[in-house]
This record gives sequence, structure tokens and C-alpha cells, in this order.
Amino acid sequence: MFRIKSPQDFGSAVVFLLMGLAGLYFGKDLNYGSAGHMGPGYFPFILSWMIIGIGVVVGLMSLTIEGPPIEPPQFRPAFFVLLSVVVFGYLMDYVGLAITGVVMTLIAAFARREINWFESLLLGIGLSIGCVLIFVYGLGQPLPAWWGE
Repeated sequence: MFRIKSPQDFGSAVVFLLMGLAGLYFGKDLNYGSAGHMGPGYFPFILSWMIIGIGVVVGLMSLTIEGPPIEPPQFRPAFFVLLSVVVFGYLMDYVGLAITGVVMTLIAAFARREINWFESLLLGIGLSIGCVLIFVYGLGQPLPAWWGE
């Protein structure tokens, strides 16, 4: 009988296998085509098999290499990161990308146990400046940079 030496890797392998199998299942009705004349199902089919391959390799490694046990889930980080994404989606139209990026970063900072406000504020300002420069001015995306735009 096989003994699972790395439960975290084994859990990851199961997730990879399920994702790959789901990709094959949901893409089964798409036209596959060929490498020279690809159909809409070609890339999902190849990608699904690659994900399944990763799952098999990680699963075999979980049976041979010692690893840490599965830790209990941490709900605080997941909650605040998801909340920051929801707030981003809501505030974007009202106050623009620059302010929304800072607010989102400050909310996501609550995911950590020790919050360093100065560090989080600097990170938020830097991310907002970068996002506005790249997406609004560099790529010309139709995103409001500031409120009222």
C-alpha cells in the first residue's frame, strides 16, 4: 500500500487532476483541429493534458518525498483579499483607478497579522501610480484614472 509522505503535495495533485479533467470534459464538444489549422478546442485540450501531467508528477512526488502536513485553513487572509477585490470592482467607477488601488491595498493589508500602515500605504501608492501609467496612459485602456472621468 502507498503511504502519502507529503499531504500538501497530494492535495495539490488532486486539484490539478480535477482541473485537467474538467478542462477535458467541458472542451469535449469543441472542434480540435490540427497544429497547422487549430480549432477552438486545440489549446484547451493541450493545456488540460499538461495540467493532468503536472498533477501526476506532483502526485508521484507526494508518495516519495517527505513534506509538511496540511495546515488548517486561514480564513482571515482569504476574506480580506476577496473583500479588496470586491471593493475594487465597486469603487473603480466612482473614484478611479488611482484611489481604488490605494484603498484596495490597505484593505488587503488586513490579511496579515501585523499591519505596517506606512509600508502598506507606500505599496498602495506605488501600485496605483504604476497601474495608472501602464494601463491608462501606456496601453490606453478605457479605465478612469481619477474620479469624475
